[in-house]
Amino acid sequence: MDAEWQPTMGLGPTRLSVFQLAARDRVYILDMLALSETLTEKDWDLLYTEVLAASYIKKLGYGIADDIKLVMETAQSPHAMFDNVVDLSKFAQKLQKDYPTLLKPVNAESMPSKGLSELTRLVLGRPLNKDEQCSDWENRPLREAQLKYAALDAFCLLQIYDELHSAARKKKLDLEDLFEGVQPGAESGQAKRCAVNEDRARPQHPVPGAEFRVVVDTMVQGLGRYLRLCGIDTIVLGNGEHHDQAVKIAQKEGRVVITSGAPYERLKQYLAPGRCFNMDTSLPAQEQLRKYCSSTKLWFVKRNLLTRCVACNVSRYALVAHADMRQLCEFQAIADRQVLGSSTVETLTRNYWAGCSLNLRSGLFSNGTRVQCGGLSFERLGGVETFYVCTSCGKVYWEGSHHIKLKEQMRLANVLSCDAPVVDVPGSSAD
Repeated sequence: MDAEWQPTMGLGPTRLSVFQLAARDRVYILDMLALSETLTEKDWDLLYTEVLAASYIKKLGYGIADDIKLVMETAQSPHAMFDNVVDLSKFAQKLQKDYPTLLKPVNAESMPSKGLSELTRLVLGRPLNKDEQCSDWENRPLREAQLKYAALDAFCLLQIYDELHSAARKKKLDLEDLFEGVQPGAESGQAKRCAVNEDRARPQHPVPGAEFRVVVDTMVQGLGRYLRLCGIDTIVLGNGEHHDQAVKIAQKEGRVVITSGAPYERLKQYLAPGRCFNMDTSLPAQEQLRKYCSSTKLWFVKRNLLTRCVACNVSRYALVAHADMRQLCEFQAIADRQVLGSSTVETLTRNYWAGCSLNLRSGLFSNGTRVQCGGLSFERLGGVETFYVCTSCGKVYWEGSHHIKLKEQMRLANVLSCDAPVVDVPGSSAD
């Protein structure tokens, strides 16, 4: 048996999300969030008396103390108790100390594992994949990968038990006698849940930036801007937003967290291996980008540069002609909008795609976003034929010398792929 829950980072009580019971022929995954709202005390009594408290049924767990505590808090009953439970985490320590021959030889070249993953490696010959360990267990419906992980996390305990039984018989040992003294203890569930091995989690092959999603906290806002310039889907926490918000966003949207220092040490506990990166904040943003790309094998192609709004992270632009942008700015400079006759309004609307139009008179897109044309100097921008306007926040971009400078910076940072296509997409920040 095993259980999954959502880390709360001390911000509230822990709620049991999933409770898994594996038998020989099937695995039962109980949605404890739903069942806690629907089952009665009588229903929970049956679970305890027929299974959990039944002395004739051996229950296997790994670091099971916190799981049991949460089950009893959720499934409240006068008969709430567990009987005949074996904690394989304690049993593994006993085996390594007193009966190491029951375990498979350790390959010195293999990557180190931790916890249950290490035990499956020592007994079954292969480590358990724990990538889903710290995923969002409160989001419904659970993903197929989560369901498979939950089922395997419980079922592998039976496989370990059977393999140890077989190995013990060959050594003429009684495994049941060895189980004495390995009842559940007060092992830290957080240590069980979120052990991270970053070296093993790092990708072995190049990762295209277009497939990457990130959330950066206030420690590395400058890096977040560079990632957006490179076309990376990047959420940047604002000043005043707590670091813990990054974990919530990452778990909900499947993003990687980039932070630094003490926040990194805390946040990495609540994310799967390789999903939290510790950045050196003493480096300038461009060097941070170089370091991150080198560590994660991330690369970009030129066609993705400047395709995402630096201000709001959206990657959808309306291409506004020079004459239209000039007219729009002139209208916004007029204090009294009523000087324009209503008959003129219809001809001042430009359509870009289905559901997106721009009224030059009001400076508003059909979704209510206002074009930010304040400060544009058409004397200086006379050679710009097309402006790229973010339809989400209204920020205005155009292709200029800084577009060329950015590409050169990315080249020097060695994060542009030499083998990828280099077709340019216009669009350059007006920063």
